[in-house]
Amino acid sequence: RVQTGSYRDESSARSITDQLRGQGYTASTHSEREGDHMVYKVQAGAYRSKNGANKAAVDLQKKGFPAYVAPIAP
Repeated sequence: RVQTGSYRDESSARSITDQLRGQGYTASTHSEREGDHMVYKVQAGAYRSKNGANKAAVDLQKKGFPAYVAPIAP
């Protein structure tokens, strides 16, 4: 999976999710507790291979998103 941001403000995360969807990506927002606050992570796509995810991350970076391939939790 490709992560395109991590935000403390849910509305910011949802805005990025909407932007990604508007550009044709499958995007979602996931919340996690980190310490005493919530963090909202934006993810784009689901890829069968790390190579596919890396290509998508580069494409997103070219479009101005701070994208990187996030490890999948066991």
